[in-house]
Amino acid sequence: NVRRVLARYFAIEGDPTTARIAQQLWGHAHALIDAAPADLDMAAYTQGQMDLGATVCTRTRPDCTRCPLAPDCRARIQNRQDELPTPRVRRAQPLRHCWMLIAECEGRVLLERRPDAGIWGGLWTLPQFEDTATLEAACTGLGAAEPPQALAAFDHVFTHFRLRIQPCWLRLPGAAPVPTRADQAWVPIGKLDAHGMPAPVARLLAGLYDGGLLLR
Repeated sequence: NVRRVLARYFAIEGDPTTARIAQQLWGHAHALIDAAPADLDMAAYTQGQMDLGATVCTRTRPDCTRCPLAPDCRARIQNRQDELPTPRVRRAQPLRHCWMLIAECEGRVLLERRPDAGIWGGLWTLPQFEDTATLEAACTGLGAAEPPQALAAFDHVFTHFRLRIQPCWLRLPGAAPVPTRADQAWVPIGKLDAHGMPAPVARLLAGLYDGGLLLR
Protein backbone atom coordinates (compact mmCIF):
# COMPACT_ATOMS: atom_id res chain seq x y z
CA ASN A 1 0.00 0.00 0.00
CA VAL A 2 2.75 2.48 0.92
CA ARG A 3 4.68 1.74 -2.26
CA ARG A 4 1.56 2.37 -4.31
CA VAL A 5 0.93 5.73 -2.62
CA LEU A 6 4.53 6.84 -3.17
CA ALA A 7 4.63 5.61 -6.76
CA ARG A 8 1.54 7.64 -7.61
CA TYR A 9 2.42 10.72 -5.59
CA PHE A 10 5.83 11.02 -7.28
CA ALA A 11 4.76 9.41 -10.61
CA ILE A 12 7.51 6.80 -10.43
CA GLU A 13 7.46 4.44 -13.39
CA GLY A 14 8.62 0.85 -13.13
CA ASP A 15 7.78 -2.24 -11.12
CA PRO A 16 7.91 -1.20 -7.43
CA THR A 17 8.86 -4.74 -6.41
CA THR A 18 12.21 -4.46 -8.21
CA ALA A 19 15.24 -3.31 -6.24
CA ARG A 20 15.90 -0.28 -8.46
CA ILE A 21 12.39 1.17 -8.22
CA ALA A 22 12.05 0.27 -4.54
CA GLN A 23 15.25 2.21 -3.87
CA GLN A 24 13.79 5.26 -5.61
CA LEU A 25 10.58 5.03 -3.61
CA TRP A 26 12.32 4.72 -0.28
CA GLY A 27 14.61 7.57 -1.23
CA HIS A 28 11.53 9.78 -1.63
CA ALA A 29 10.10 8.39 1.61
CA HIS A 30 13.24 9.33 3.54
CA ALA A 31 13.22 12.80 1.96
CA LEU A 32 9.65 13.34 3.18
CA ILE A 33 10.60 12.32 6.70
CA ASP A 34 13.67 14.56 6.69
CA ALA A 35 11.47 17.52 5.70
CA ALA A 36 8.83 16.75 8.34
CA PRO A 37 8.55 18.53 11.71
CA ALA A 38 10.80 17.22 14.44
CA ASP A 39 7.80 16.13 16.52
CA LEU A 40 6.40 13.90 13.75
CA ASP A 41 4.55 10.91 15.17
CA MET A 42 6.14 8.18 13.04
CA ALA A 43 3.65 5.51 14.07
CA ALA A 44 0.69 7.68 13.10
CA TYR A 45 2.43 8.81 9.91
CA THR A 46 3.14 5.25 8.79
CA GLN A 47 -0.33 4.05 9.74
CA GLY A 48 -1.85 6.95 7.84
CA GLN A 49 0.02 5.98 4.66
CA MET A 50 -1.12 2.39 4.96
CA ASP A 51 -4.73 3.42 5.61
CA LEU A 52 -4.61 5.81 2.64
CA GLY A 53 -3.45 3.02 0.36
CA ALA A 54 -6.01 0.59 1.72
CA THR A 55 -9.07 2.83 1.56
CA VAL A 56 -8.46 5.69 -0.89
CA CYS A 57 -5.39 5.13 -3.07
CA THR A 58 -6.50 1.62 -3.89
CA ARG A 59 -4.99 -0.63 -6.54
CA THR A 60 -7.98 -0.15 -8.84
CA ARG A 61 -10.33 2.84 -9.01
CA PRO A 62 -8.47 5.13 -6.60
CA ASP A 63 -10.82 7.71 -5.04
CA CYS A 64 -8.81 10.86 -5.79
CA THR A 65 -11.70 13.12 -4.81
CA ARG A 66 -11.25 12.05 -1.16
CA CYS A 67 -7.46 12.00 -1.15
CA PRO A 68 -5.75 14.71 0.93
CA LEU A 69 -2.67 14.39 -1.27
CA ALA A 70 -4.57 14.93 -4.53
CA PRO A 71 -3.53 18.60 -5.13
CA ASP A 72 0.17 17.61 -5.31
CA CYS A 73 -0.13 14.02 -6.58
CA ARG A 74 1.75 13.87 -9.88
CA ALA A 75 -0.13 10.78 -11.08
CA ARG A 76 -3.45 12.62 -10.60
CA ILE A 77 -2.11 15.78 -12.22
CA GLN A 78 -0.91 13.74 -15.22
CA ASN A 79 -4.14 11.68 -15.19
CA ARG A 80 -2.10 8.50 -14.80
CA GLN A 81 -3.44 7.19 -11.51
CA ASP A 82 -4.80 4.11 -13.29
CA GLU A 83 -1.40 3.41 -14.89
CA LEU A 84 0.75 3.70 -11.79
CA PRO A 85 2.32 1.91 -10.14
CA THR A 86 3.60 0.00 -13.15
CA PRO A 87 2.12 -3.52 -13.12
CA ARG A 88 4.51 -6.34 -12.42
CA VAL A 89 5.67 -8.11 -15.55
CA ARG A 90 4.94 -11.78 -15.14
CA ARG A 91 7.19 -14.25 -16.86
CA ALA A 92 5.53 -16.70 -19.16
CA GLN A 93 5.57 -20.14 -17.58
CA PRO A 94 7.58 -22.72 -19.51
CA LEU A 95 5.42 -25.34 -21.18
CA ARG A 96 6.37 -28.99 -20.87
CA HIS A 97 4.71 -31.97 -22.50
CA CYS A 98 4.06 -35.51 -21.41
CA TRP A 99 1.99 -38.47 -22.57
CA MET A 100 -0.04 -40.55 -20.13
CA LEU A 101 -1.18 -44.05 -20.95
CA ILE A 102 -4.58 -45.30 -19.82
CA ALA A 103 -3.99 -49.00 -20.35
CA GLU A 104 -7.17 -50.96 -19.66
CA CYS A 105 -7.54 -54.72 -19.48
CA GLU A 106 -10.19 -56.95 -17.92
CA GLY A 107 -11.79 -53.99 -16.13
CA ARG A 108 -8.48 -52.86 -14.66
CA VAL A 109 -6.21 -49.87 -15.31
CA LEU A 110 -2.43 -49.91 -15.06
CA LEU A 111 -1.09 -47.49 -12.44
CA GLU A 112 2.44 -46.64 -11.37
CA ARG A 113 3.63 -45.34 -8.02
CA ARG A 114 5.83 -42.26 -8.34
CA PRO A 115 9.18 -42.07 -6.51
CA ASP A 116 8.95 -40.43 -3.10
CA ALA A 117 11.09 -37.50 -4.25
CA GLY A 118 9.99 -35.11 -6.97
CA ILE A 119 6.66 -34.09 -8.45
CA TRP A 120 3.70 -36.11 -7.18
CA GLY A 121 6.05 -38.03 -4.90
CA GLY A 122 4.65 -41.28 -3.58
CA LEU A 123 1.34 -40.97 -5.45
CA TRP A 124 -0.17 -43.43 -7.91
CA THR A 125 -0.49 -42.14 -11.43
CA LEU A 126 -0.77 -43.31 -15.02
CA PRO A 127 2.39 -44.41 -16.82
CA GLN A 128 3.98 -41.22 -18.08
CA PHE A 129 6.24 -40.71 -21.10
CA GLU A 130 8.25 -37.84 -22.52
CA ASP A 131 7.61 -38.67 -26.17
CA THR A 132 5.48 -40.84 -28.42
CA ALA A 133 8.32 -43.24 -29.21
CA THR A 134 8.63 -44.42 -25.61
CA LEU A 135 4.84 -44.52 -25.30
CA GLU A 136 4.50 -46.73 -28.36
CA ALA A 137 7.32 -48.98 -27.14
CA ALA A 138 5.53 -49.43 -23.83
CA CYS A 139 2.29 -50.30 -25.62
CA THR A 140 4.12 -52.90 -27.67
CA GLY A 141 5.62 -54.33 -24.49
CA LEU A 142 2.13 -54.72 -23.08
CA GLY A 143 1.11 -56.76 -26.12
CA ALA A 144 -1.05 -54.13 -27.80
CA ALA A 145 -2.34 -55.10 -31.23
CA GLU A 146 -3.28 -51.53 -32.13
CA PRO A 147 -1.87 -48.09 -31.31
CA PRO A 148 -3.41 -46.17 -28.40
CA GLN A 149 -6.21 -43.70 -28.99
CA ALA A 150 -5.35 -40.05 -28.28
CA LEU A 151 -7.87 -38.27 -26.06
CA ALA A 152 -8.25 -34.54 -25.46
CA ALA A 153 -5.07 -32.94 -24.09
CA PHE A 154 -5.20 -30.57 -21.12
CA ASP A 155 -2.86 -28.39 -19.07
CA HIS A 156 -1.98 -28.64 -15.40
CA VAL A 157 -0.28 -25.63 -13.83
CA PHE A 158 2.56 -26.04 -11.36
CA THR A 159 4.32 -23.18 -9.58
CA HIS A 160 7.07 -22.74 -12.17
CA PHE A 161 5.73 -24.40 -15.31
CA ARG A 162 2.70 -25.71 -17.14
CA LEU A 163 2.44 -29.37 -18.00
CA ARG A 164 0.47 -30.29 -21.11
CA ILE A 165 -0.83 -33.79 -20.61
CA GLN A 166 -1.77 -35.88 -23.63
CA PRO A 167 -3.82 -38.88 -22.45
CA CYS A 168 -3.85 -41.97 -24.66
CA TRP A 169 -6.26 -44.84 -24.10
CA LEU A 170 -5.42 -48.43 -24.87
CA ARG A 171 -7.59 -51.50 -24.36
CA LEU A 172 -5.62 -54.72 -24.25
CA PRO A 173 -7.07 -58.02 -25.42
CA GLY A 174 -6.88 -61.14 -23.30
CA ALA A 175 -5.50 -61.36 -19.80
CA ALA A 176 -3.66 -58.48 -18.19
CA PRO A 177 0.09 -58.97 -18.40
CA VAL A 178 1.91 -59.41 -15.12
CA PRO A 179 3.62 -56.12 -14.11
CA THR A 180 7.36 -56.27 -14.59
CA ARG A 181 8.02 -53.60 -11.97
CA ALA A 182 7.24 -53.45 -8.26
CA ASP A 183 5.84 -49.94 -8.59
CA GLN A 184 3.15 -51.02 -11.08
CA ALA A 185 -0.29 -52.50 -10.42
CA TRP A 186 -3.45 -53.32 -12.35
CA VAL A 187 -6.19 -51.64 -10.33
CA PRO A 188 -9.90 -52.44 -10.76
CA ILE A 189 -11.74 -49.47 -12.24
CA GLY A 190 -14.14 -49.47 -9.32
CA LYS A 191 -11.26 -49.11 -6.85
CA LEU A 192 -9.24 -46.39 -8.60
CA ASP A 193 -10.39 -43.75 -6.14
CA ALA A 194 -8.92 -45.79 -3.27
CA HIS A 195 -5.43 -44.99 -4.54
CA GLY A 196 -3.87 -41.63 -3.77
CA MET A 197 -3.47 -39.93 -7.15
CA PRO A 198 -2.50 -36.44 -8.34
CA ALA A 199 -5.58 -34.26 -8.78
CA PRO A 200 -5.37 -33.99 -12.59
CA VAL A 201 -5.03 -37.75 -12.97
CA ALA A 202 -7.91 -38.41 -10.59
CA ARG A 203 -10.11 -35.95 -12.50
CA LEU A 204 -9.13 -37.51 -15.82
CA LEU A 205 -10.02 -41.03 -14.74
CA ALA A 206 -13.22 -39.92 -13.00
CA GLY A 207 -14.32 -38.14 -16.16
CA LEU A 208 -13.59 -41.17 -18.32
CA TYR A 209 -15.13 -43.83 -16.13
CA ASP A 210 -17.54 -42.19 -13.72
CA GLY A 211 -18.72 -39.93 -16.53
CA GLY A 212 -19.24 -42.88 -18.81
CA LEU A 213 -17.03 -41.52 -21.60
CA LEU A 214 -15.40 -44.92 -21.97
CA LEU A 215 -17.69 -47.92 -22.25
CA ARG A 216 -16.42 -51.04 -20.58
